[in-house]
Amino acid sequence: MPPAQALEEFLATIDTGRAVAPNDPAVDAARRVLDSLVGKYPSYTRQQIADISVQAHQLLQAQGVTISLLEFMCEIDQATSLAPGAVVRYEDACATFVTALTAQRKP
Repeated sequence: MPPAQALEEFLATIDTGRAVAPNDPAVDAARRVLDSLVGKYPSYTRQQIADISVQAHQLLQAQGVTISLLEFMCEIDQATSLAPGAVVRYEDACATFVTALTAQRKP
């Protein structure tokens, strides 16, 4: 039985639309953004961050918004600046960004 695909490889595969090797640069990019987001949203696991990100990305695709998964995650990461002690839900940050991106598409 082959080893389970690492979470970063799974995200990189979705992002690139092709199978990736463990040493692919997209895997490293996925690992970096996932690590950063988990640091900013410590009440979430890496798996939860990945799941919410993929779901939000699928919503964008359904609305015709073209953005890669890792670009979406990087944008959320860059937009997140939490004050010490502030509690923000990751899904709320994603929903806000999805709303902003879909609003930009409307004429």
